[in-house]
Amino acid sequence: MNGTEKKILLVEDEPSAQTLYRNRLQREGFQISFAEDGEIALDALNLSPPEIVQVKAVESEAVVS
Repeated sequence: MNGTEKKILLVEDEPSAQTLYRNRLQREGFQISFAEDGEIALDALNLSPPEIVQVKAVESEAVVS
């Protein structure tokens, strides 16, 4: 890292999407970290807070009563 890269934490569990994001964002000068779920993301945030966090939006069919 050259000191000017911005750190991004991406919460994404799909390997193909991780590869896509990594390839594109590294070309743009970002340092990328991945978390596969929210619990891992919270641990990563506490260890090394990034400048940007991208969370995968998931549709749920759960019914709340």
